[in-house]
Amino acid sequence: MLDFIIYVLVISTIVFLLLNVIKLKAKNMSLVYDVLQAYIEKNIVTEKLKLELFEKENFKLEQSDDFLTFISQSRDWAFAYIETTQDKINNFINNVGPIIEYLEQYSPPILIEEQRLRLIEGYRTIQDILPDEYGKIDT
Repeated sequence: MLDFIIYVLVISTIVFLLLNVIKLKAKNMSLVYDVLQAYIEKNIVTEKLKLELFEKENFKLEQSDDFLTFISQSRDWAFAYIETTQDKINNFINNVGPIIEYLEQYSPPILIEEQRLRLIEGYRTIQDILPDEYGKIDT
């Protein structure tokens, strides 16, 4: 009979410990989930704060006169650059174009075929940069 009581006590202890392990595992998983959720939320809040700070700094920069001056100068420089580039490309096409078109059509024996093809390819590339209407519209 004493063996039976010890047997029941050991089994009861094992079951009790097993239930505690399961309970602790569930609690541990819940805590891991909570920690991960908090980490994700912390990262989201950090990114939002960084974005807000960046937007605030940009807003201050946009309000300053220096920023407007910079934008105006950049725009003027870009337009000047575009006009200069288009004029130079158009000048190249007007000066070299007839020669290259002659080479393309008649291909004199003086030029090596590879050189002739490279000249024609470069000319076509430069010609494609300009809009089709450039030089035809009186500006």
